[in-house]
Amino acid sequence: MKRRRGTDAILLIVLCAIGAMLGRMQSQARDAGRLDAFSSIASRLVLPVSSGLGKGIDATGDFFAGIVRGPALRAEVRRLRAQQAQLSQYTEHVDVLEKEIDDLRRLNNLGRRAGQTRIPADVIGYTPRENRLTISAGSEEGVVAGLAVVCPDGLLGIVSTVAPHTSQVSMLGTANLIIGAMVGRTPPSAGLLQGAGVNSLYIDLNDPKAEVKAGDLVLTSGYSEKIPRGIIIGRVLSVDDVPELGQRRANVFPATNLGSNREVVILK
Repeated sequence: MKRRRGTDAILLIVLCAIGAMLGRMQSQARDAGRLDAFSSIASRLVLPVSSGLGKGIDATGDFFAGIVRGPALRAEVRRLRAQQAQLSQYTEHVDVLEKEIDDLRRLNNLGRRAGQTRIPADVIGYTPRENRLTISAGSEEGVVAGLAVVCPDGLLGIVSTVAPHTSQVSMLGTANLIIGAMVGRTPPSAGLLQGAGVNSLYIDLNDPKAEVKAGDLVLTSGYSEKIPRGIIIGRVLSVDDVPELGQRRANVFPATNLGSNREVVILK
């Protein structure tokens, strides 16, 4: 019994010595900015096993998640495929109608519609005080004054002056800029849109009883020789009555943001 106790004591002393030695090795390695030999060996032995287990657990989780969410995912895929098919049919239908309209206009000597040609350009300058852009397309590219300049969000402004390879664009909000516009309701309410400062617009509606409310979409009306119908301008912020003019005035916030657009398209 005494011999076993002596053996246990010796074993305890040896283990303590080994622990102290390992601790010292780890401290020295940590101070030197590296991993000690024992930890390195342990990592090599443990990491492959733990990685395999982790992948197995993730795969198992994905498998069961797939079983649980399978019907919902299949329904979502069917819905997206149906939308894609509808969009394809709609696009084809629109193309056919566009061609028919152009053919009818030619037969009646009405000429081509505005906005059928798209001229790409870069924004190469901005004058905040004048609320004006400079773009990299001009008369040599087919640009003329009065054309609409658009970005993915909608109408950005109207071409004001043209040079051979550059043009100046009066942005929405410019005081002397007046555009035919309409509020996209059924039936639409038309009027003239004017600028009242950067990000500040208003549209004087022709009908003093027009059904207009905050949040309504505002678009170009197409009552212009050069600006096509249906370009997004912005949304109604508020509606005010102007009794002395017999009109309703809708304050509009523009949809476009200059800071997020470096490329534009001129519609001709």
